[in-house]
Amino acid sequence: MVALRCGSLAASLLAIKAQKGHTVPHNVMQRARVVAAVLVFSVMALLPMNVGVGQNAPSIAAGSGVRLDRGRFTVVADRRDVRLANAVLGYALARDTFPGLPRPRVNVLIAIAPTADTFRAWVGPNAPEWGSAIAMPDERRIIMQGSYGNSDAGNPQVVLRHELAHLALHEFMGNAPPRWFDEGYASVSAGEWSRTTAL
Repeated sequence: MVALRCGSLAASLLAIKAQKGHTVPHNVMQRARVVAAVLVFSVMALLPMNVGVGQNAPSIAAGSGVRLDRGRFTVVADRRDVRLANAVLGYALARDTFPGLPRPRVNVLIAIAPTADTFRAWVGPNAPEWGSAIAMPDERRIIMQGSYGNSDAGNPQVVLRHELAHLALHEFMGNAPPRWFDEGYASVSAGEWSRTTAL
């Protein structure tokens, strides 16, 4: 799903405590990060697995958008997001391997939504509110926010890597991985959570 900043959440909560004159030992901070990650993954496990595409599948009106095809990736975007589309395509091509999995081979459509309303229409009604991108493994599709996205959307490279990891995992395992594993794998693959964070 989206780039989750579990460590940032824990750090923020403990920073409030520290501002009140309490010192926070390093091991307590590490445990707080782990607890925050477990909470986030637990909540995500309760969300519906098949978010499903909205009524309108991604399409950019003729003449108003760009379509970039290279390797196994196709990126479609509005003309005002052409720089983002090129960056997304370049990053996807450069980082197309995932820990413990064979190199993915399935073609992927990455659609960059030109507006917030379009994003909601493309991802459907069951997507979480905090979503800045969503992977649809059965459709081999990723929907991302365009340049209208706010700063809460996260780093587009991290978000893209997270969503591509979902697709790679599902290409290899089908729908076998449980939700908690799927999200955990995508987070680790994107560099959002590492072994050292957990320790």
